[in-house]
Amino acid sequence: MRTSSKYVALLSTIVAFAAILSSGLPSLAESLSIEPPEELAAIRAGRPPRNASQLKQLEAHLQRLAEVIPQCTVAIQVGPAHGSGVIVSADGHVLTAAHVAIEPDLPALVILSSGRVLRGKTMGMNVALDAGMIKVETSKELPYLDMAKGEVARNGQWCLAAGHPGGFDLERGTVLRVGRIIDVDKFVRSDCPIVGGDSGGPLINLAGEVIAIHSRIGSDLSNNQHVPIRLYHEGWDRMVKGDIFPVQAFIGVRGDTSSDEAIVTFVYEDSPADLADIQVDDVIRSADRRKIDTFGELIKFVSQKNPGDVVELTIRRGEEEVKTKLTLGGRLVKGSP
Repeated sequence: MRTSSKYVALLSTIVAFAAILSSGLPSLAESLSIEPPEELAAIRAGRPPRNASQLKQLEAHLQRLAEVIPQCTVAIQVGPAHGSGVIVSADGHVLTAAHVAIEPDLPALVILSSGRVLRGKTMGMNVALDAGMIKVETSKELPYLDMAKGEVARNGQWCLAAGHPGGFDLERGTVLRVGRIIDVDKFVRSDCPIVGGDSGGPLINLAGEVIAIHSRIGSDLSNNQHVPIRLYHEGWDRMVKGDIFPVQAFIGVRGDTSSDEAIVTFVYEDSPADLADIQVDDVIRSADRRKIDTFGELIKFVSQKNPGDVVELTIRRGEEEVKTKLTLGGRLVKGSP
């Protein structure tokens, strides 16, 4: 809708010039809770402002958000990597992108909107979906934004993208951009313009809740990908433990997928298969007494197992039948959002 695009441009200008730095740092999420007025219910559901009155109400609400969001949006430095993040707990849990955090247990610098620098370390991450976490070292409660619950992103929904494009700049402060969600699938896509340095920053709804984390910048600056907040809820315990996931079970062989038998064509050195003395040209006939007719069936069998599982294989080697047991290994499943 053309009128919607005009409103997006106007609202982006409004927010860009809002006073976004605050002198005080609230310590409780309750003090940051900002519900849009009832008059904005239709806009919150994704409709554009219909008249000047609604536009003024939305402007006032965005200005209130612009006073709150920067207090919880941080700049992050991990080694040479720079990015953004958002504080989501009073004791200093910071959500970011996995490619900003790099790997668990690395020292991290977290810069608040005031310029104050906190030290922390990287935690666990979902490398396939680009979800990461950092824990700040702090003895004081920090201001934070609530993580929205459930499937909260909807097509057409108004949202704000926060971050530190190009790195932290005390004079400029946190940058906010207004836009709308244009697609919700495995990832959330929005038309909020984000650039380098914004990665890991929050995508926020009109209630001031984090609904996604910036992941990938599209070839068009107004077509960007964000990790849904649901995935942070689902992976929270593993991230806090410092796990890297998902990890996929593997044997360590390649095979001929065009053959009507599960013929081994390559064995990876020091893999579970190598340690179990599986050899090139072996034909795997069964796994845990389940008949295996093709290499594709072997792949499916292994995909249903977990790293560390012990598997018994029956192998045809020339004219001989060989039985062997091996412990499945694990490898990261990396994806590209």
